[in-house]
Amino acid sequence: MGFKGLKYYYNFPMLIGEQVQAYFIINTDLVIVKNDLIFFNDISGLISSIIQNINVVREKDLIHKEFGRSVDPLVRDHILSSNKNGERLTVTIMFLDIRNFTTLSEKLGPGETVLFLNNIFENCHKIVKNNGGFINKFTGDGFMAVFGALKANDFHEKDGTIAALEIIKTINTPIGIGITSGEVLAGEIGSDERMEYTVIGDTVNIASRIEGMCKTFNSKLLISDSTFKMIKEHLPCYRNLGKFRLKGKNEPILIYDIINPQGCFTQDFITGITSFYSGNFNFAKEIFTNILEFFPNDYASKWYISKCQEYEYAKDWDGVITLINK
Repeated sequence: MGFKGLKYYYNFPMLIGEQVQAYFIINTDLVIVKNDLIFFNDISGLISSIIQNINVVREKDLIHKEFGRSVDPLVRDHILSSNKNGERLTVTIMFLDIRNFTTLSEKLGPGETVLFLNNIFENCHKIVKNNGGFINKFTGDGFMAVFGALKANDFHEKDGTIAALEIIKTINTPIGIGITSGEVLAGEIGSDERMEYTVIGDTVNIASRIEGMCKTFNSKLLISDSTFKMIKEHLPCYRNLGKFRLKGKNEPILIYDIINPQGCFTQDFITGITSFYSGNFNFAKEIFTNILEFFPNDYASKWYISKCQEYEYAKDWDGVITLINK
């Protein structure tokens, strides 16, 4: 039955996603000849294609948006545009951990804890991103960030350290940050059903170990020598904490304390460290004991006093402190 008394009613199915989802309708008082039927059928197909393309674009935009919420947008764009399975890169790795998180979460409760973490991580994400890095993974009460992986960058050591200093200045909660620079293997790793872009290697493990040392020395920021030598001139202050062989590693590394509000950064501490690693444990113990009179909460001095007592009669010490904890 036609509209407004028109005699003929023609409908042309519109295939969208391989299903008829609409009709292109022609209502006329004239009989449509074969050539016109072919023409209108082609018009129906053209409109179907346009609608299909619009739906595809919308779906891609939605996937792009949601994918960007699941991973850092920089990583998303890299994955979508790169065909590389893996590559070796020299990068800077940052590990951050929120101190006393268990006690804090018990006090806040589940809902408030999530809001608290989201607020901190949102600020950290902006700082890391503004300094050329990206947060690769969250670890519950912390995260791992990478600088220099997605784009060639000769200043990733500086970028990572500056980002850490900005985070410490911005985040009003106790945190510890460990940073090191070195080679990693970067690429998409996982199973056929789920892949994740990440970086792996000793450099990642070392950064994690260094972050753990922040608790021992009550420091907010510790960095390894591989990072320190590239950004030394940009640091407001620092102190050499000594030479350490981290758990599971053979080669010792130097660790530098950058931000430690209660630590001693005077020449006395340097003298104490130099004496200790020269094997003059009695004199080093005396120096560190004197430091505690002026810096009673300097964890490093307290720790080295215990080490002076431990190594005073040691016969096989090789000049490196081996850490047994992660």
